[in-house]
Amino acid sequence: MCKDVNRNLGCLVLLFVMFFGMSKQVKADNFIWGVCGHPGSGPYDVSRSLSLAQQFQLMKEMGMGWYRADVVCLDPNAGDPSADQLDTLVPAAETAGIRLYPCLNPPSALPPYSTLLSRGWTLSQIYTLCYNQAYAAATKWAGDIEVWDLANEFDGWTLAGEYNGDLKAHYDTTLIGIAAAILSGQADGIHAGDPNAKVSLNTGGWIHYGFVDHMIDHATYPVDFDILAWHWYKSMGRIDKIASLSDYNLLNKLLSYGRPVWIGEGNAESLTGTYDPADTAWLLEEMRIMFEYRHSGAAAFFVYELLDEVDQSGIQAHFGMVEIEKIGGYDYVLKSRKPVFYSIQDVLADKVQSDGVIFTETFDGNSFDPNSWTTYTEGADPNLSVSGGQAHFETAVAEDASILSVPEINYGEGTEWAVKIKFRVNTFAPVLSTGLPTGSAGDAMRQVQLLTGKDGAYVADFAVTLLQHPSDANLFVLGWGTWFGNDAVVFATCTENLERDQWYTLQLHMRNDGEIDFYLDDVLIATKTAFSGTANALQIGDVSSNTGVKMDIDYVRCGLIVKNSVFTEDFDDAYVEDWDPAGGGSWVFDGTTDKVIEHTTTTEGRLSHDLAVTVDTNFTALFDYGWHYGNGDSQQCGIALLDDTGDGYGFFIREGQPNNKYEMYELNDYSFTSLGSVGGGPYEEGTCLAFAGFTWDSETGTLTGYREGVQKIQIADATYDTFTKVLLWDKAEPAAERGRFDNVFVGRYVPEKAFYDDFDDSNVGDWTATGAGSWSFNGTFDRILQDTNVVSSSNPAFLRHSLDGTAAQDWQLDFDYGWFYGDGASQQVGVSVLDDDGNGYGFFIRAADVAYKYEVFEITDHNNFASLGTAGGGPGETGWCLASASFSWDASSGTLTGYREGVQKIQVTDTTYDTFTSIEIQDRSEPSAERGMFDDIVLYTVLLPGQASSPSPSNSATGVSVTADLSWTAGGSTTSHNVYFGTDSTPDETEYIGNQAGTTYDPGTLAYGTTYYWRIDEVGPGGTTTGVVWSFTTTTTPPTFVAAGAVTSNTTAITPALPAGIATGDILLLFLETSNQAISISNQNGGTWTQVTNSPQYCGTAAGTTGARLTVFWSRYNGTQGAPTTSDSGDHQLGRMIAIRGAISTGNPWDVTAGGVEAVSDTSGSIPGATTTVANTLVVTAIATS
Repeated sequence: MCKDVNRNLGCLVLLFVMFFGMSKQVKADNFIWGVCGHPGSGPYDVSRSLSLAQQFQLMKEMGMGWYRADVVCLDPNAGDPSADQLDTLVPAAETAGIRLYPCLNPPSALPPYSTLLSRGWTLSQIYTLCYNQAYAAATKWAGDIEVWDLANEFDGWTLAGEYNGDLKAHYDTTLIGIAAAILSGQADGIHAGDPNAKVSLNTGGWIHYGFVDHMIDHATYPVDFDILAWHWYKSMGRIDKIASLSDYNLLNKLLSYGRPVWIGEGNAESLTGTYDPADTAWLLEEMRIMFEYRHSGAAAFFVYELLDEVDQSGIQAHFGMVEIEKIGGYDYVLKSRKPVFYSIQDVLADKVQSDGVIFTETFDGNSFDPNSWTTYTEGADPNLSVSGGQAHFETAVAEDASILSVPEINYGEGTEWAVKIKFRVNTFAPVLSTGLPTGSAGDAMRQVQLLTGKDGAYVADFAVTLLQHPSDANLFVLGWGTWFGNDAVVFATCTENLERDQWYTLQLHMRNDGEIDFYLDDVLIATKTAFSGTANALQIGDVSSNTGVKMDIDYVRCGLIVKNSVFTEDFDDAYVEDWDPAGGGSWVFDGTTDKVIEHTTTTEGRLSHDLAVTVDTNFTALFDYGWHYGNGDSQQCGIALLDDTGDGYGFFIREGQPNNKYEMYELNDYSFTSLGSVGGGPYEEGTCLAFAGFTWDSETGTLTGYREGVQKIQIADATYDTFTKVLLWDKAEPAAERGRFDNVFVGRYVPEKAFYDDFDDSNVGDWTATGAGSWSFNGTFDRILQDTNVVSSSNPAFLRHSLDGTAAQDWQLDFDYGWFYGDGASQQVGVSVLDDDGNGYGFFIRAADVAYKYEVFEITDHNNFASLGTAGGGPGETGWCLASASFSWDASSGTLTGYREGVQKIQVTDTTYDTFTSIEIQDRSEPSAERGMFDDIVLYTVLLPGQASSPSPSNSATGVSVTADLSWTAGGSTTSHNVYFGTDSTPDETEYIGNQAGTTYDPGTLAYGTTYYWRIDEVGPGGTTTGVVWSFTTTTTPPTFVAAGAVTSNTTAITPALPAGIATGDILLLFLETSNQAISISNQNGGTWTQVTNSPQYCGTAAGTTGARLTVFWSRYNGTQGAPTTSDSGDHQLGRMIAIRGAISTGNPWDVTAGGVEAVSDTSGSIPGATTTVANTLVVTAIATS
């Protein structure tokens, strides 16, 4: 105690933090989804805010895979020219599985750019400085950075005034020269430093394409860019329909530059940060628009930005997907994920993708065909008008409707398809007083229906309804039910109320198991069973007895899902020689209509084609059929699937008076035996063309025939079960009724498309080129070309693409191949399917004048080829030929089969390899001038998920917090995760926790000092992939207080007593108070005592007798040491010792905060806070008063 306790001149505080354990860690189609950020700035500063791992984890939670960031990189004018933000970003991004898209800041000596010339710079000097910096950056990061963004938004400061920016005359020519020198220097430097890297030119948005024209056309410094990156915000409107510019479609203009178009920044502006659903809806709509233009060249969307920049003012502070809070005026913490974060997460997690659009209607003036709409009641007014890219309905008459017939919508059993509609309700009829409708057809307003029958017959096995809210005219609910005749049964409604005048998107995914998945605004809200799979029309409008309903439709789309093509033929070119006309008739290609016609008048006609694979599971065979000069007398044609001997099944349609019918046949050696027929066949004349087909169920042998999507006949026959040919047959009588055919399709529905690239845009950067040669996109023919002349069989050119998962089941790889300047001398190209080590199989076609052949190779380490077999008879092809080929693998037998134009050419067996993770195309032509070309690469299979990776805690980690969560990075093609966790080193069923969608698992509070084992098995459409067993060990028991010794005081030296009950390894902490006089340990008495960091703390005059001094020593008790003795400090001293157990066993256990002095007279004092990044710490405070 102090000798004079009444003075209270000051209060000394030392705060001790004991290390123990580890901190609780926060977890970290080719269209690109990304987000923007500003590394090192404000909330992005990892020393004051979230770590990079945490920022990247937030991106991955949303579904974003790319990060656009403005970076300082090797600035020659910086204080440290070697400084490079990518040194930190690249390894962190690689660990997290994120791809970087850096926006390169020009050298810091240049800004302000507009004054460069007046400051004595020349354009040549500017160009050279930017070139050198960009070259150094691209060289350093070659292989790590795929796309660089040039300096940000140079269009803004080059405008000559308040102009729209669409004309070159809107810009200051002097400033344009400066901008061109900078951007051209950057682009040229990047391309020279890394020839594989791409460069994007960005603008601040609006319609500033006059700036783009300047950069392309600049006489001295044209900018060589690969990608056009546009910045787009809500205040500018809808990018494909700018309302303030008479619905101008800017996106089409941007795509006209012939380069992929990216949205480099996109978001809705907010002054307050208050959540506005309209802002989120706008952002999701722009994302959808870009995604739907992906086949035209739209390729990426980057949301601006990840985190709120709370230090900024105005709209700049609130763009973030994540709300950030600043604490203590310095540090930043995550406050919450905004609603828009979760909306984007839901949209990007949507797995329902249409594979082959059957129908789309956007109601714009260019494509809308009012003749395709009919009314429910013949002759009634559909009350349909179209303007502004929307359809407008107003039902003034009860039971009015507008019907859009889409006969191709049903492709029979085994087919999955989806329909999506964007709609809003403007006005309802008067509010119902009896509550929600429950059964009467007159109570419900049906706005969107899927109907059976032809052209909207008044029968539906499923209906979607918009139901008026029972008490609020501004609200409605969504319902679905069955509909037969005049009785409706609404068997379910969604739980949320929907608002008037608000746009919604409804998507229905019709599954082949008879169930329907309902998505509202891209969120799955229900799955219902009631669909037979035979609906063939969309009905949009009100067919209830209510009137006064107004509704707008923005678009309607239908598409197939999971369409695995075994064979297709659209007859869109004159090359039909691969069809076999044997068996009668003569066939010609009609270039006017792109159809094939049986054109003789004396006999029936047969046209067959081999299938690339043997079909022995469910199939669908489809075709368009008609007659060249039909008069309705006796016209009969059909489609059949047969084996090599001409045995199989066929579906025929007879259209003639008086015996119209549908008939199913069994064929034996091409001879027909009827299995059954039904009447009611159609009566068609002239050059009609209709859609028909039949399906076969391999389990039951059931054969079902359809016309225009409606089932016409069904019978069972189990005689044949394998099919290798598709056959078109014209049996018209008289022969003058010659048949014609188009759009033949044969499909199986077991596997899916695991990979597809049609090379219809120039974005081929996701392929990796190795070996000799280089590859380029040919925009004229939409193909990929090997465009150098240095390759050979010993020095080939490769182009490789990874798969999103592992192929371990049957697969088939289809491709089109050819040569750029082939002369038939020695041309060889092929495809391979490989594992991570470059081991697998390849199929090569050699078109040469000496050794025409097909060959299958076993491949090791990508480039070591061992022939497994060859077959002669290779094609003799020259020039710009393009032919189709296939390469398949039977997992059960290891059989490898090569096909050309649907005909088997070679088959071998090898069982060395059984898992594959990438595909490769290769050019081995000799002489090298025969450069190869490829198109339409399709891999059909179901991919096994990739293994989970990047565990946190890391494998074999020790000292892990008992409150740690587990997290991992999902493998490719993964839809969910089986979690195993426990103390058994071989986790099995007893450690199975369950299946979950997320990649984080909270095991609760764990035991101290325990080793845990865990495993993540990835689950996907192709099955389950077993993960690696990981382990970690938790920290031991946290430090605890044991006891305190007696207080000892004297005017000279003291010997403070050891606490009772101490044990070896305990930490002893000795507190000594003096009158601001120094003190030490004069006799350590067998122990080792060390003065604690930041000790002492004192007030008053040093070495004086006024004030107070607090000094602290620590020792690790060795089991035998005695009480220490202090030195004589000169006035008085007081001491007390405490014991702590459970601290770290080696090293200094203390992390000491200096504390401080309260140098005023007071009756109380305050203790400063402690900051620690280590969990399970013991905080000790000591206070001395004077």
